[in-house]
Amino acid sequence: MKKGFTLVELLVVIAIVGLLATIGVVQIQRQARGKALDAIMLTHAREIKLAMQQHVTSSGGIPSLASQCCYWTQAAAGSGMTWADLEAVMKLKLPRPPHSTREYYEYRTTPASSGCGGKNVLRMPTLTGSSKVRECDDAFGLDGSVFIVSP
Repeated sequence: MKKGFTLVELLVVIAIVGLLATIGVVQIQRQARGKALDAIMLTHAREIKLAMQQHVTSSGGIPSLASQCCYWTQAAAGSGMTWADLEAVMKLKLPRPPHSTREYYEYRTTPASSGCGGKNVLRMPTLTGSSKVRECDDAFGLDGSVFIVSP
């Protein structure tokens, strides 16, 4: 009797190793894509905060929410005004979410009794969960990342 592996056994092992390698590569790509999108949104948050500071400097105040609760990048995401309305008030173009239509940014005022203390905040989704940023905790129920954009 000969010692060694048959051709069929070797092909089965190669197929299993190839399958496991494919699964691993897909998972790594998914994680990298999520972290890249999070980095884009964090950059957008910085840009929007800077735009708000510039608006305060040039006009003397933060963009008003009037009787509306908030500005959304997608009108269908909730009640309030659209991101284009906020851009018109500020007279400049603001960043929008980097991918699918299910994601949105929101600019709103939080209740004075909340953990954010009545400040105007920018809320964004957190894709990977690993880079969630909370500049204030809000009992009002803002999920995702929250950035304070007003003094």
